[in-house]
Amino acid sequence: MPGDQRLMDEPRTGSSGNGGRVASHIIVIAAALIVILVIAGGVIVNDAMKPQVKGLPNATTQYDDGVFQVSTIDALSSGVYDGAATIGEIQQQGDFGIGTFESLDGELIALDGTVYQARSDGSVRIADSSMRVPFAEMKFFRQDLAFDTPGGKNMSVTENDITRQLPSRNLAYAIKARATFPDITVRAIPKQEKPYPPLATAAGEEAIYHLKNSTGTIVGFYFPASFSGVNVQGYHLHFISDDRTKGGHVLDFAGPDSNMTVYVDKVSEITVSLPTSGDYLSADLSKGSSAGIASVETKSN
Repeated sequence: MPGDQRLMDEPRTGSSGNGGRVASHIIVIAAALIVILVIAGGVIVNDAMKPQVKGLPNATTQYDDGVFQVSTIDALSSGVYDGAATIGEIQQQGDFGIGTFESLDGELIALDGTVYQARSDGSVRIADSSMRVPFAEMKFFRQDLAFDTPGGKNMSVTENDITRQLPSRNLAYAIKARATFPDITVRAIPKQEKPYPPLATAAGEEAIYHLKNSTGTIVGFYFPASFSGVNVQGYHLHFISDDRTKGGHVLDFAGPDSNMTVYVDKVSEITVSLPTSGDYLSADLSKGSSAGIASVETKSN
């Protein structure tokens, strides 16, 4: 009997051992699944937290509320005209924007994904992707609000009308407006030679054009005073005609007889890509001044 009891007990012991091993395996598998889920969850969270506009190069995700900027307005005003990015690279950062070209060779207008060069000889051409820029600001334009401004007013009065409609003067905005302008004054600065002069000096050579009854689009930005030195305070506007044959930096305009509709895209994030070589590294950026920049941006002969 004792032997029989032993034989009867052994299967029960063996069965219990197999159950323990199965349970152990289940625990290991469950633990592995938890680890996988934690890792996957971490990847998802990390991806969600990553900024979608990372800078040059290879930014492929459109971040609707961000502006990507090459260099600073103080650097440009101090004569830093070497290209710091290519047209192809900045096109990855937006379909709308303004800027200038290496050696300050004309005005840059980006509209609906195409980048144009308005030159000092009055011509406008599509910029090649290999061309370089010393300063540019780009954004994927996504309209947040639209409103009408009274017609028949000049640029300064129209800008004041726009400012009153903005949600806050402390934010930045992309500004777009289409109209037929009875008279719009634009300029383009000719290509400069090294050693580059300051922007105020180069602007003394600007070519100014008075365009009559020109239908087209104003492309630009508004930046608050807190961005002094980084970007132009207030409005910085460029223009391109519908037939893409005329354009430049806007100095003034006579508004259309009827109301002009203005489209605004709010900016909540700005990425600035600074040059890492060339004249920027040794330039005396203290020479840049808000007053000097303002005079260059708005003066008209």
